[in-house]
Amino acid sequence: MKRIILLAVALVLALSFAVPASAASANARGVTWRKEERTQGKKASFVHLEYLKVKNSAITKDFKAIVDDFDEKYSPLLETDTTKKPDKNSRLDVNASFTVLGGGSWAGFLFTAQSQFQEKVTAVDFKTRNYNLDTGKAITLSDVFKDEKAFEMLSQAAYEQLSAYYGDEAANEEKLKELTSAENIKNANFILGAVELTLCFDAKELYDGKMGIMFVHTYYPQFKGMLTDEAEKQTDLSGHKLVAITYDDGPSSVLRTSTVAENLRKYGARATFFQIGIYMEKHPAMVALLHNTNQSLQIHGYEHLHASKMTEEELRESIDKFQDLVVSITGERARLIRAPYGDYGDYKRFGIGYPLIQWKIDTNDWNDKKTNQSVQYVATQLSETGDIVLLHDSGKKAFKIANGMYAELLRQKAYCLTVEELLILSGTEIEPDMAYYEVRDAFK
Repeated sequence: MKRIILLAVALVLALSFAVPASAASANARGVTWRKEERTQGKKASFVHLEYLKVKNSAITKDFKAIVDDFDEKYSPLLETDTTKKPDKNSRLDVNASFTVLGGGSWAGFLFTAQSQFQEKVTAVDFKTRNYNLDTGKAITLSDVFKDEKAFEMLSQAAYEQLSAYYGDEAANEEKLKELTSAENIKNANFILGAVELTLCFDAKELYDGKMGIMFVHTYYPQFKGMLTDEAEKQTDLSGHKLVAITYDDGPSSVLRTSTVAENLRKYGARATFFQIGIYMEKHPAMVALLHNTNQSLQIHGYEHLHASKMTEEELRESIDKFQDLVVSITGERARLIRAPYGDYGDYKRFGIGYPLIQWKIDTNDWNDKKTNQSVQYVATQLSETGDIVLLHDSGKKAFKIANGMYAELLRQKAYCLTVEELLILSGTEIEPDMAYYEVRDAFK
């Protein structure tokens, strides 16, 4: 009898172990997000999968096939974790990022597979999709642009930005010219964003031994008069609140920063992460994941120090050290700075040469005792388009406000943009050594 009971208990445990754990889903502008997670073997490795569902069943089926194919391809290759903490040490993340454009029908999707073992990225793969959610039609770049000059501009932007990846390392020039020709650029992988149209390339196509996604950033306002009538309609954000969400002091633990990033993806949002170099060194795989899911990574310093306590040489050395680190992980240099503590005076006095990003709204999310108030504060204070909002992905409880905050912003018909998206859309000239708190007046 005891043997039967033990066998039954073992069977129940085995079944509960094998069934993926699904989190509550979220629906953002007609896209439903959900996740599944499972542990493989005897806590040998961990798999995180994100699925998207839309009203068109054929599109949903396409999305599921992408995620399942990545799972089938990469999960068997995960190394065995002997620490029994596979979610931290040996894992596959298949993440789904999306943006539904202001017109409500067009949407861009990025599916990213990244595997890691003990903070070392072991594989990166991606697929892009762009659909009209109403008709089920795939959107091409020819649906976006009506003028051949736009493809020449895309070609030039791709050549310049891709050749700047990985610092002093040279790209394969012949392949670079081939990939970025005006004719080939028409068939490049891309994702439609709220303000940004992003071209996507595999790093290993141009740089030997490199792994990751290379993004080419272009913005709809740069193509004035070149968009098709439908593209003009779909990229129109009038009637929506527009804010730039920023996170300081990370990356933090897998739980904190990854939860923040997960909530961004869940609600079709983007953010700017002002990161600290010494924490990037501890969590390079998380830095890579943020980059490969098309979040914006910018400078908060190699260490979290007051500029007023540093010499000009020390300040410049800190920035250079940060840039070397972020390039070694992602290939892409940072373009913006947020001074620790908002203490930007010396950055300006020394002529550091980067735009200085401050904030209009401080959520006080760093105060663990005010987690619930932070959500309400954002809901009541975020009354105007053009705000830059300060949050942190480092506090013990601060990351918990992300889900409630993005749900509330979505209810307010707000779009969460990167800082560069907000500034460019506002028509603001982004200048070095200038401080930016908000751009409310530009939208009035």
